Amino acid sequence: VSGSLRTRWGLLSPFSRFSRREADEALNYGLRWSLPPLFGSNRLTSSLELSRNEGAGTVLFAVNYRLGADNWQYASSARYRRESGPAADSNGLEGGVSALWREGQPDGSQYQWEMRADGRADARVSSRFNAKGALGEADLTLDYAAERDVLSYNGAVRTLFAASSKQAGFGGSRRHSAGYLVTLNGFEPDADRVDILVDGVRRAAMSPNATRFVPVSEFGVHEFDVLVPGTSLHSLDFGSSVHTFYPGNVVPVVVNAARLVVIMGRLLNDAGEPVAQGLIEDAEGLATTDSEGFFQAEVTSVSQQLAVTYAGHRCTATLPDSLGSPDRSAPVVYLGDLTCRGMP
Repeated sequence: VSGSLRTRWGLLSPFSRFSRREADEALNYGLRWSLPPLFGSNRLTSSLELSRNEGAGTVLFAVNYRLGADNWQYASSARYRRESGPAADSNGLEGGVSALWREGQPDGSQYQWEMRADGRADARVSSRFNAKGALGEADLTLDYAAERDVLSYNGAVRTLFAASSKQAGFGGSRRHSAGYLVTLNGFEPDADRVDILVDGVRRAAMSPNATRFVPVSEFGVHEFDVLVPGTSLHSLDFGSSVHTFYPGNVVPVVVNAARLVVIMGRLLNDAGEPVAQGLIEDAEGLATTDSEGFFQAEVTSVSQQLAVTYAGHRCTATLPDSLGSPDRSAPVVYLGDLTCRGMP
């Protein structure tokens, strides 16, 4: 049985528990007093608990401090325990601090460090560091018992590996046996990262032109997509985007990319006349010329020419070799006048 009563002096929460197992009976009861926030800040809280557990009295006082800002979370706590009876060995002070940095994306990288000190019994100090990222998870724990002068430590590294006949890659701290084996081809070497989306949520941030395993939950249908952050435009080709997964099912996905460049200019025929109302066939999406031959089109950075159909004629215009390496800060390239030569 438990309850709570909010007062101007804080929250009072009485509790009691009675249990009987065969010939054994146990009665625990007490009162927890959650004091109002100290100094008017919800970041700093405290509580006092008085209880009786199977005949032994306990006094527990705790202070907690929490702070969060942007991607950081910080917490510290201290507890003083005083008990009577057989549990008197557990009297003393204990406390800890922790810090967490989490990337502002679902399933993004995170790093956590925590340390605890216990002045009771063994006078123990322990520390733990944990890191999670797209490639997996690493964990390291240190523990020192001062009374016995014993230092112990352990660590672990966890990742997933998947392979197909043509691809192989590591990745993922999510403990699933199914997923996408993703290979990126054709991205610019200086691209910062490529985001892999599953069901509209980012599940991995990959380096360009790399292979990685991206785990997903089994017994479900998932949708795959790719997002390239930044100002660069890309044409992406990776086939089907929806797949059904079962335990152990790995779907290889090869993403072929080509950077898109917005080109502007004017097309003239062999006689120097404007190529009016022409349809540009080699552009991404729909692109046409106006009545004066001016046009704007998106093409891949590896494009070498434009094929144009107009007024029952076809012609081709050669694109400059420098198109493949324009300034990334200026993705729009003005080409001026281009001669579109007739095709037989």
